[in-house]
Amino acid sequence: MHDRWADPLVSIGATIEFFVAYCRSLIASASEHILSDEARGVAGIAGNRVGADQFAPVMRLVKLCPVLNADSKNLAAVGLYFRAVTIVANAGQDLGWNLRGWAERERSACAFFAAVALDQRIAGSRNLLAEQMSNAL
Repeated sequence: MHDRWADPLVSIGATIEFFVAYCRSLIASASEHILSDEARGVAGIAGNRVGADQFAPVMRLVKLCPVLNADSKNLAAVGLYFRAVTIVANAGQDLGWNLRGWAERERSACAFFAAVALDQRIAGSRNLLAEQMSNAL
């Protein structure tokens, strides 16, 4: 007898697995970036590490910058991943699992990804302004 829920559950599981892999690859691609002094100053970040608690403030700053490249979908995906990690960690804690360390690492990596996006948008805005200034002369 075929279980009518098996196919949809497998599809949902595969989609979640793909989404997590996609988000982790985005995050990994930004992990070696050195944040500029300008981005660190604007976001109030010390050094090149960003805490999970800085995700929301950095994302607010990102949204204030003009969109100069196609990073909006990636930022939305990482934002969703950040929320999903939070939900899983909270649910795990309710079940007696200690996921705090894992969740903090993942959420901090998401915050760093957002800081890199902010850095790139600041640099793009600076370059656009310089280009406009040189064209005006």
